[in-house]
Amino acid sequence: GSGLTQKQFDDDKPRLLLILSYQRCGSSFFGDVFGRHKDAMYIYEPLDGLYNYMYGTKQGWNVPSDITNYVNGTPRIPPRREVEAVTDLLSNLFDCNTDAIPTSVLYHGFWKLFKKHHLSVVNFLGCSVRHRLYKIERCRQESLSTTCPDRLNPSNHLLDKCRTALEKVRTTNESVQNVNFMKYVKCLDDVRSKATKCDQVLTSICHNRKLIAIKTVRATMESVEDLLRRHRNLRIIHLIRDPRAVVLSRKRFGTSSYGIYSTFQNNKTMDLMKEAQLYCSTLIRDINKRKQLQNKYPGAIIEVVYEKFVQDLARNAKELYKFIDVPFTERYICLVEKE
Repeated sequence: GSGLTQKQFDDDKPRLLLILSYQRCGSSFFGDVFGRHKDAMYIYEPLDGLYNYMYGTKQGWNVPSDITNYVNGTPRIPPRREVEAVTDLLSNLFDCNTDAIPTSVLYHGFWKLFKKHHLSVVNFLGCSVRHRLYKIERCRQESLSTTCPDRLNPSNHLLDKCRTALEKVRTTNESVQNVNFMKYVKCLDDVRSKATKCDQVLTSICHNRKLIAIKTVRATMESVEDLLRRHRNLRIIHLIRDPRAVVLSRKRFGTSSYGIYSTFQNNKTMDLMKEAQLYCSTLIRDINKRKQLQNKYPGAIIEVVYEKFVQDLARNAKELYKFIDVPFTERYICLVEKE
């Protein structure tokens, strides 16, 4: 309604959209509502690769609930440097700063694995496949697999050791005791040196689109504040879902996706309760932060409840397109619904 936009859009620049959500909240389907727009560049889950880059973990093993909770279920407040790393990465993606984006993000297996969500960057994907750039997980197998934990388990003391060693190798020329860290970083650098052409493909796609949209279930509202300060054209959709549906969906979906309890609780009723508590506590933290930001940046953030959204897809999608200031065509909705 009225009072929606406090800051006007900068017309010469593309519209930017961040969809911030949680696992099993319908965000993959929801993201395609924007990812299918002919003038959009859409990036699906870029943050798993950022956690690989920072901690040397294995692709796909940075489970969202490990980012926001310790294994015993107490809340984990992501440290400032992590929040800043998330902000910087998203900011560089929105600004088409391909050079500043880590190899672990740009050539992560998710691009290919989730190619049906990456139709807007299909030429970039093709380039990466032709140049065999998705082999970066080999870098990890050959150097870090016995040194650093596969999984982002914040209670594991090795995790921070790996982070500081990797940071040291990248920022200073000092050698670290364990030669594996140097091998890993060099291996990624070698891949990147072959990626110049593909980097350029992505940059030019990015520069030619009117909407740049990113969907993630690995960010917290904390990272959003700096983004809003930096990008006048940015709008945030906070996509949430009824906790009962989330928990049932996670239960059906298998271990890696549903957090820390599922792995070692046999009493099924217990772990559903815990899972719901985890989701709700993370959500409440984000909602509280969001309310602060909505006061500070009126009209920049909107909450969408998945159940309500799908009840009238076309009408609701049209409203959201108005919110991000991008022309809407029914056709995109048909494309998404057909799938």
